[in-house]
Amino acid sequence: MQLLESLFFSSFVQSDQFTQFNRDEVEECLKFASRHEEHLKDVLSASQKEMLDKLIHCLEEHHTLDSCNWFVMGFSLGVKITAESFSLGR
Repeated sequence: MQLLESLFFSSFVQSDQFTQFNRDEVEECLKFASRHEEHLKDVLSASQKEMLDKLIHCLEEHHTLDSCNWFVMGFSLGVKITAESFSLGR
């Protein structure tokens, strides 16, 4: 699995590319989240801001690991389907 994880992290995580059908939705969601994060930080104390930053970092890390897991599972499924399609031709 390390090869697939390396492929995921080198090709997808750093690219920030979205598919054409959801690009506008993703950009709108990011703007919404950023706007509300800044508003929240304006009313928090320094220790609360630090706690919020840690929470956001953990959520981003979780999302990245979850996305990697889905990529690996999808890739594995694709390989299984391809292998089965070759074996059906016999």
